[in-house]
Amino acid sequence: MEDFIKTAVSDQADFAFTLSEPYFEPMLKVGDTVAFKNAKDIEVGEYGIFLIEGKPVLRQKGNGVIRSMNPDVPDHPIDENVICVGKLLGKLYKSPEELFQ
Repeated sequence: MEDFIKTAVSDQADFAFTLSEPYFEPMLKVGDTVAFKNAKDIEVGEYGIFLIEGKPVLRQKGNGVIRSMNPDVPDHPIDENVICVGKLLGKLYKSPEELFQ
């Protein structure tokens, strides 16, 4: 996390990646870098990184499903093909000015 300013989010992060899909707009945008804490499970209502048949996706955990913020993307049932690997902590920032944009 060396390229980002030190925040509570960056201090807790185990890993991060840059979003390439618009599934969480307007909350998060394509190009935002988001941080995660390693987690094998998260609470209903929390956001996390999941593997669906090996493909990483950022989704919100619901009751028995994971969902995108994009209404065009259907919910996916939580089954043996869905593995939680991390809990979303928040966005990382490269400069203090970005915090206020």
